Amino acid sequence: MKIEKIFKNFFSFFSIGIVSFLIDFTFYNIFFYVFKIDVNFSKGLSYIMGFLNSYLLNKKITFKSQAKGIMEPFAFSLLYLSTMVINYYTHKFLIEFFSGYIPFFGATSLSAIINFLGLKFLVFKKSNWFC
Repeated sequence: MKIEKIFKNFFSFFSIGIVSFLIDFTFYNIFFYVFKIDVNFSKGLSYIMGFLNSYLLNKKITFKSQAKGIMEPFAFSLLYLSTMVINYYTHKFLIEFFSGYIPFFGATSLSAIINFLGLKFLVFKKSNWFC
């Protein structure tokens, strides 16, 4: 039963992640190719756009959180801020060795795994550790 619920959560998270990824990817290209913003800064800005979408949809759909107040968005933001740093430096590292979108996909994949585990077991856990 627990494995089934984790699978359902992951499928929902993954689906929302695809939407968030498309938002991230779209803004990455707009910032870099249209506005000519530095490639690494473009990645940071685009990540924030995906972040906002991810919070709203995962809270309501994936984890069905009813929590009110500041602690849940604070914990979510802390997790995503941490993974944004990981995402940024992973991208910066990979771009030294790979071209094209490999650094983008590598950085995004790593941060997605960390985010799911953090959301499932820390941020949206029914008895929150941070309250």
